[in-house]
Amino acid sequence: KAYPGYYSVVLESTGIKADLTATQNCGFHKYSYPRDKNALLILDLSRGLVDRQSCGGEIKIDPSASEISGYQIACGGLTSRAGGVKFYFFGLVSDAFKEFGVRNSESGIREGISEASGEKIAAYFDFGALNKPLLLKVGISLISTLQAKKNLIEQIPDWDFDKILSQAEADWDAPLNKIEIKGGNPDQRAIFYSAIYHSYVMPTNLTESRETRDRVYLGFDNQVHQADFGIYYSDFSIWDTFRNLHPLLVLLEPKRSVDMMQSLVKMSEQGGFLPRWPTANIYTNCMTGTFADCVIADNYIKGLADFDVEKAYEKMLKVANEPTPKGHPYTGRPGILDYKKYGYLPVESKQPASSTLEYAYCDFCIAQLASKLGKTKGAQEFYQRALNYKNTYDQKSGFFRPRKADGKFSANFSPLRWGGYYTEGTAWQWLWTNWYDPEGLAELMGGKDKVIAKLETLFEKGAQKKSNAL
Repeated sequence: KAYPGYYSVVLESTGIKADLTATQNCGFHKYSYPRDKNALLILDLSRGLVDRQSCGGEIKIDPSASEISGYQIACGGLTSRAGGVKFYFFGLVSDAFKEFGVRNSESGIREGISEASGEKIAAYFDFGALNKPLLLKVGISLISTLQAKKNLIEQIPDWDFDKILSQAEADWDAPLNKIEIKGGNPDQRAIFYSAIYHSYVMPTNLTESRETRDRVYLGFDNQVHQADFGIYYSDFSIWDTFRNLHPLLVLLEPKRSVDMMQSLVKMSEQGGFLPRWPTANIYTNCMTGTFADCVIADNYIKGLADFDVEKAYEKMLKVANEPTPKGHPYTGRPGILDYKKYGYLPVESKQPASSTLEYAYCDFCIAQLASKLGKTKGAQEFYQRALNYKNTYDQKSGFFRPRKADGKFSANFSPLRWGGYYTEGTAWQWLWTNWYDPEGLAELMGGKDKVIAKLETLFEKGAQKKSNAL
């Protein structure tokens, strides 16, 4: 059984029932064991969800206080790019354990040992036979074990699982009730509200402590900062979300959206640049383009201005005009000097066909923001650069194509080829990514009738193509 704020499952192999709920920085577990079985608990820091792997950790056990603390270094598909991210934890169990032990990659299980560190860290706890559920509450932190303990004491001060569950349900009811729909069948309504739920999962609130005066977060400079502006967020998959999630949050959650924009600005101040796909307190450098430009411009132009937009604009111009320093974890706009020189990215650049289109759109967003800020010269410059999308359109094939520095289009072109010169797509898909100048695109393609004909070809015949992208 699962719904926002609650998860429950009965493990078939053991008959153990697990009930889970959470607060902002803490998890609350309730385990109900069969009466004829000892209550056993395993904490395995070598494992994670989906592709999140562990590349190290530490466990400390205080049996006299029923405390468990330590950290896990998460090394997933993105966090591993920066050597992993350390998550600290502090946990309390409701009952004293009768036996316990640890293991790591260098040894087997060692009974009665209260500390272990290294790889493949795990611990076991035996509580004997219980005639009541075992409760476990765990605070987490990016800052320290002490902060994790502080979060736990503040957010789950007692052992009332149902109380915390009710709070979690209430926390989720507020956003899920912002939109009321009518009509449709139960399955369609469930799909709609599931999508709204997913819209609130990320970006992640990484502010620690719910008390306004104590709000802190771990910045991109690895220092602890006060979140004096509101809530600090990270885990922005902006390459995916700039076109849908963020415009939705502008409508549904204006204050939350403003805090996200200020969070991006803080990252640029502490790390040097507006990020493309930040997770925790690191640049992952994942994907292409600089779409933080777009979400920031979108917020400001729509009236959400309570963040440092001048600093944001300054940081946009920096990456839009010059390379980032060698060795920096963020690469900004690779090939930016060639882009400014030729008006497109030549084939020697990374995924040049699609990246040229992305750079042009980001330039358009910068121009829109500059215009709103009254920066006429900047607006004129970037509106002109936004037209660079036209420079890679091939009249003969009818697609945006990779082009060499000498102006010639690259040979061996296929509009069905996925990847290569196009980020996660084909020339067919990237043909329609000009969202800001549809009239200009139609003119390039030979007029409205030809645009319609091309769209019909894509939708009516595309699924029959021998390509996983059409």
